[in-house]
Amino acid sequence: MFAMDLRKTGLALLALGLLLLAFPHLGALSTLLYTYLAFPLKHTHVLGAADGFDLANLTHQASLLSSPSPSSQPYTTPVVPKIIHQVRLGNLTMRPKWQEAHDACTALHPPAAGWEFRVWDDAAADAFVEQHYPQLFATYRGYPYEIQRTNILRYLVLHRFGGIYMDLDLRCIEPLDGLLGVEFLTPPANPTGVNNAFIVARPNHGFLEFVVGKVKKYDLRWGMPYVTNMFSTGCQFWSTMHTLYPHREQLTVLPQEYKLNGHVLTPLFEHLGASSWHRSDARLILLIGKTIESVKSSPVLVVALLFLASSCIFLVLFHRRRRGHGYSYSLLPTRARAGRERGSISGRAVVLVIEEEGESVEMSPSSSAGPSSPRGSGAGRWDVEKGGR
Repeated sequence: MFAMDLRKTGLALLALGLLLLAFPHLGALSTLLYTYLAFPLKHTHVLGAADGFDLANLTHQASLLSSPSPSSQPYTTPVVPKIIHQVRLGNLTMRPKWQEAHDACTALHPPAAGWEFRVWDDAAADAFVEQHYPQLFATYRGYPYEIQRTNILRYLVLHRFGGIYMDLDLRCIEPLDGLLGVEFLTPPANPTGVNNAFIVARPNHGFLEFVVGKVKKYDLRWGMPYVTNMFSTGCQFWSTMHTLYPHREQLTVLPQEYKLNGHVLTPLFEHLGASSWHRSDARLILLIGKTIESVKSSPVLVVALLFLASSCIFLVLFHRRRRGHGYSYSLLPTRARAGRERGSISGRAVVLVIEEEGESVEMSPSSSAGPSSPRGSGAGRWDVEKGGR
């Protein structure tokens, strides 16, 4: 008995320890799942005509920013500095298409017009984080994947300096001067949430302050490179921060035609869709995601799956009830187990309980010489007592 209790205690302590270890992951996973389900239902401030903003004519928007006379229209005061940030960490090879994209952006945003390009490499990034965010330097250097450092670095440099962040695989089509009056802007993501490949932000924006404060909490390992990056620093993390931010109405998002998913062409830029950080697990995760989205987009399939699931549950419950219908017998043992093992129940108190639809019938032998069957008579007679339960 003592050994059994000790074993149960050990298993309980082991389960408690595993629960405590998994608690941070469970907390993070709950918020990430909430984002996936709730983001489409929440109101999102989409930049456009409702704000008096003409995305189709950024040249006109830029002229409003440079106008000497004050305007009552929103987004007509420049709040974002003319800095374009890009990040190139590790041994990442600058592909020819990326170089062409960079050159196209440089041509549309020349230094003569006051624009500055900052391409962050490892040395500059390490020095920047250590100097301005020493509380995050160990976390930054401790990330197992370069893409995690690339993600966090874009949030930090925008928080510190402001400007426009662009992935290396974005090619500019229009000058972005007209966006400098928007305090925060990012494109939508696929299938939901917001994308971090293109971000416009003023320095010290409250949302970026919020993001910086959550970096350590979400620094968790998830067993797979793709999931670890997405949940800790990538688009899923970015979207979760967007969902949880208390002043979410202040965050503007580009319309759906600016959604970045693979190789797409938008009115502002071309997304080459390199996904250079994807590893072997990314294909499986993306396939699962596409399958889920396909199911969600087909009402007939959703109804069919719900019907199949409910049918399976009904059959299981019906089968269990059928097995329990009628009589169930239970032999209630007493102390003299050894005597029964020798084939004798003489002198033992044996009770046979028959249950049927809420009533019980208890049968016990009236003499010490128990019968081999409850149908016996004489010495093998059984006393029967019937009662409700």
